[in-house]
Amino acid sequence: MQRIFLDGAEANKLNAIPFKNDKELQNLLVSNPALVSTESEPELAVVLNEFKLKNIGIADILLVDSSGLPVIVEAKLNKNFVSSRDIVGQVFDYARALSKFSIEEFNDVTGGKLKSSLEKLTSNAEEFKAVWKNCESNLGLAKTRIVYAVDEAAEDLKEIIQFINDHTDFEVRLVSYMKYQKDSFSVIMTNMIILGSEDEIDLKSLPVTKPSEEKTDIEDILTVESSEPEVKIDFKNLPVVEPSKPEVKIDIKDLPPVESSEPTEPISPTPTQEKSAPPTFKTTIETYKIIADDDFEITREEWNCGIIQVENWSPNIIYVFTYYEDDSGYGIEIRLDDDDVKNLDKTLLSFVPVAEELFPLAQVIWDSSWSNYRGKLIVKYTIDAPPEMLAKTMKELIQFTFKAINSEIKR
Repeated sequence: MQRIFLDGAEANKLNAIPFKNDKELQNLLVSNPALVSTESEPELAVVLNEFKLKNIGIADILLVDSSGLPVIVEAKLNKNFVSSRDIVGQVFDYARALSKFSIEEFNDVTGGKLKSSLEKLTSNAEEFKAVWKNCESNLGLAKTRIVYAVDEAAEDLKEIIQFINDHTDFEVRLVSYMKYQKDSFSVIMTNMIILGSEDEIDLKSLPVTKPSEEKTDIEDILTVESSEPEVKIDFKNLPVVEPSKPEVKIDIKDLPPVESSEPTEPISPTPTQEKSAPPTFKTTIETYKIIADDDFEITREEWNCGIIQVENWSPNIIYVFTYYEDDSGYGIEIRLDDDDVKNLDKTLLSFVPVAEELFPLAQVIWDSSWSNYRGKLIVKYTIDAPPEMLAKTMKELIQFTFKAINSEIKR
């Protein structure tokens, strides 16, 4: 598609100029933060160009808008994407990291720039106080917007980001940018590929259906057009059909027993309603499938669990997603199911303090009575835990336990 710049009566073709590297795109967005938002959204201010998050890495740009919503921008050229799967983990990492900050801590790690940015976006002390409080609430709820800024977007990238928006509470935006130039004149074309919010559809722009002036009756809706004349039947006037023989009443108790040479098959009980876990559990499993490393994919699913059997390990030690039938919550577990792995109980027990540190929102339990006292480690969340948190917990649990367990197995 050609881009033409009209200078008076003269038409000049604009040439597409690729970005040299990620940094050039990043600098463009730092200088022009409005490029990551729509015209109807609150004004944005740059808090930091490159924001370091402990144990996670460096986010390219940290912004905040005038409503107090934190916005993290990752600028990446398509050729530099390592794996679209990494994006899912990155989204969860950012949200988890921000949720651990109080508003004061968040301001401290930005060197006070969060406060100064919000002061620029507000006109008086009362407005600032309200936005500051709203920002604090957003942090506590892990509510943030994450923007992936690219020069072009691969299909799998679009699919994964759309999946995150459809199946989690996160707002992830995908925006592409193209630079055009003619002499010293430059144009930046922005394409909001995925907005990642509930406001993608503007109801005001939808066509308005005007009601018909004629009265609509439910009978009109149910009328079926037919070439045959309408026949109306009044059931009240139908003749009563008398039985041709007198009614015979049979008392079952008076019937003689029937002898049979064939064995009587038991009557099957009425089947009970099929058990099912909450939709959140299914979403958790599907989310994990996206972020799972190749060697730790789910190998078996049942209605209340998803099992990860590690290759070259005994089938009696497994990682398990569990939904507890009493609705008490969800478990991310490592189970020891037979005596051949009983010797791993001390190794699993040693993981408890680390797990408590890694997963502060969960209850970490060592259940020594599991499977005839072989034991299992449980990271338990309440029933309202978000699927993305559960999926990320399993991935992190595997990452910090696999090496130690594998070493014990090989001894």
